[in-house]
Amino acid sequence: MVQLFDFDRLATLIELKLTGRRRFKDIAEVIDLIRNHNLDETFQEKLHPSAHYDYLKCLEAKRREDEDERTQDETFEQMMRSKSQPQPPPS
Repeated sequence: MVQLFDFDRLATLIELKLTGRRRFKDIAEVIDLIRNHNLDETFQEKLHPSAHYDYLKCLEAKRREDEDERTQDETFEQMMRSKSQPQPPPS
């Protein structure tokens, strides 16, 4: 089943969160909306110009979080691989 999402309503929700009272919770929710709906720079065209700058900042924050998570995953995998390899006996 394909779910269609009303992007006009999503744009309104993001505008309200970015142009209303600035709460950390609202910024985090916008980042989650960007992530969950795979939004990119082109979505800003649906937003009021007063929300463009903050939307792009949230998009950048989401991308930094994604990169940090990838780095942590790679580090963890390397650590696990090195633990699974037999260690030479001490001399």
